[in-house]
Amino acid sequence: MSINILPFEKTYIESVFQFATEIFVEDSTLHKAININLKDYQNCLRSSFIDILDEGLSFIAIDTNSKSLIGCILLTNFEKHIYQTKISNGLLAPISAISSELIKQYKKGNNLIPNTGVLVDMAAVAPQYRGEGIYENMRNSANNLAGKMGFTEIFGELSSEASQNLILTKLKHVKVAEVEFNTFKFRGSKPFISIVNPKSIILAKGKI
Repeated sequence: MSINILPFEKTYIESVFQFATEIFVEDSTLHKAININLKDYQNCLRSSFIDILDEGLSFIAIDTNSKSLIGCILLTNFEKHIYQTKISNGLLAPISAISSELIKQYKKGNNLIPNTGVLVDMAAVAPQYRGEGIYENMRNSANNLAGKMGFTEIFGELSSEASQNLILTKLKHVKVAEVEFNTFKFRGSKPFISIVNPKSIILAKGKI
């Protein structure tokens, strides 16, 4: 198997958008918990998705034999994410709310230095290619580019057991905020109480 890790180019925008949204609706613990369908998710996400790609920090993975898209990783300026994350009235409101709670916790004990941190906003690998190190390769490429652009820290919101094991255990990033699913309330309800494993969403931070 031969895989190319490439910087995102605009010619891939529709295929990356379709690929990433399909995987998140099917696999993401948060998205499954709120039971959002693909069409609604795409309608909610398109504008912010394109904005993130325009920052020039994202990468894709291509199978050189089939020429097919098999992975993507989208990074955004963490400071931009902090100030743009707000509770909305849309279908993704519970997700933005729990993200806002993580940021609120992080800001309590940390000084925010502008343009020093990036956030892995989305990462997806085709199911049949998982376990081949593709995420790690995309992540390394993204880290290298972000470092060249002057960023020194990388953040991730970890909502699955797999991501928590990889980022906290293997990559040795540190937990800087945490919200438990069974206690988090949003407008009088607990939208993520159906998530049993993991028990919480974690904001993690590592050095670039």
